[in-house]
Amino acid sequence: MSDIDAAAILSTTRVRTVEHHAVIESTNRRAMERLQDEPQLPLLVVADEQTAGRGRGSNAWWSPPGCLMFSLVLARHETSAKLPPYSLCVGLGVRAAIAELLVDQDVKVKWPNDVFVGDRKICGILIELPPGDSGKLVVGVGINVNNSTAQAPLDVASTVATLADLGNRTFSRTVVLTSVLNLVAAEIDGVQDDLQTRWLPHCYLSGRSVAVERGNQLDRGVCEGIDASGALLLNTGSGVVPVSSGTVRIEPA
Repeated sequence: MSDIDAAAILSTTRVRTVEHHAVIESTNRRAMERLQDEPQLPLLVVADEQTAGRGRGSNAWWSPPGCLMFSLVLARHETSAKLPPYSLCVGLGVRAAIAELLVDQDVKVKWPNDVFVGDRKICGILIELPPGDSGKLVVGVGINVNNSTAQAPLDVASTVATLADLGNRTFSRTVVLTSVLNLVAAEIDGVQDDLQTRWLPHCYLSGRSVAVERGNQLDRGVCEGIDASGALLLNTGSGVVPVSSGTVRIEPA
């Protein structure tokens, strides 16, 4: 029996439509399909198991039973040019929820929105825009909750973390989910506030040497946080360069 309680989600968050699946290929894909029905927003699609989850680009997301996988459809008021701040706000909201559950743990956000505990990834986030300018966002989130790295593939086990492993107990996924939804909503409410200041204390990359790949372009430098638009700031030695998109990797010390 699933521990996802749709009634509790509807009564304690801003979500107005909930769709729960035992098994699904992709919650983001299903959320895109549901938009054709014009559901009442925010719409939440949540699954107990996801068979074709994906991250940025062609990356797959490890999503066994016990993981919390959901997609949230939100209306946005800005144009797609304003998408980066939304992405960062979602990461900050998820980070805050995890930090409340893992007291005294070092929980930070790796630009643009992956959440890390120490040097291990505990949450991946994928934000997509539906076809056309619908004024909506599809926010896909995968959080390692009651799954364990003991069952993870070898190439994954050394790089990820789970709530159950770190907390030495199992968690109610409904409690985790409602906390995430409410804290993400609070961050998005302040999307036009001082995001730069809010981000800096929780920036996983701050002070690290990083490389950002954008197609054929490669930018290298030391991360100095973000600017007011949400772009990553890299000190290249000859100046500070804002980078608005790309794949980030940490350079050897």
